[in-house]
Amino acid sequence: MVSYTDLEQEIVEDINQKQLHNPSEPGEINEIGVMAKDQVIPASATTGSQQRERKSYNPKTRLQPIQFSPMIVPLSTRDDQNGVAARFEAHVKELVDNVKLSTSLETVKEAISELRILAKDLDNQIIIASCGAIGPLVNLLRSSHMNTQENAVTAILNLSISNNNKVNIMKAKSIEPLIHVLQTGTPEAQENAAATLYSLSVFEENKIRIGNLGVIDALVELLGNGTPRGRKDAATALFYLSTHTDNRHL
Repeated sequence: MVSYTDLEQEIVEDINQKQLHNPSEPGEINEIGVMAKDQVIPASATTGSQQRERKSYNPKTRLQPIQFSPMIVPLSTRDDQNGVAARFEAHVKELVDNVKLSTSLETVKEAISELRILAKDLDNQIIIASCGAIGPLVNLLRSSHMNTQENAVTAILNLSISNNNKVNIMKAKSIEPLIHVLQTGTPEAQENAAATLYSLSVFEENKIRIGNLGVIDALVELLGNGTPRGRKDAATALFYLSTHTDNRHL
């Protein structure tokens, strides 16, 4: 059996290289670095507008600040863009309604599968969450249909890359359903449940809440009996949870 110490060393090396895991499906979110993309940029960082406002100074000529006229976007173009955004949001709402309300298992499966794919795109993640997708997806983590459960947990993993969504996923009481996936899901579902727990544990305030809900035992079980990627994802989650002192005695 692979020891926790060996896996922990691999995890540290992976983190240094900013790699979470190799996705089983091309295009699935797989880099820790993606998480930072929606974080607030420090005020000291140079923005495009600041660059345009920089002074071009020459001690001999004393050039004045370069002035640029703002680019005017035609109203027709803006209307087209707004129309596309509105249609996309309406489509996402329709998918969420299908997940929540449809009595057809096939319709639910198709909606979850599409939400999983759409959630790979960082720009879509907030829109999907704002349309109310997180709660219905969390509910489906207890589905007895393995494919439905697998797509639901993978969609939640993708959505969790957004820091705003981390908060909402925790509010949706997702930890116990994620433990259920760790215990009953397909190998890929178990892997993605562990990766979701790691993603959520990036926030310090989440670590103790996750640990107190009994997730440690389920992760240790996956560490001992999971697939190679499942063991690594479990070790990663345990490693990050253990950085909070209150979790070390669990």
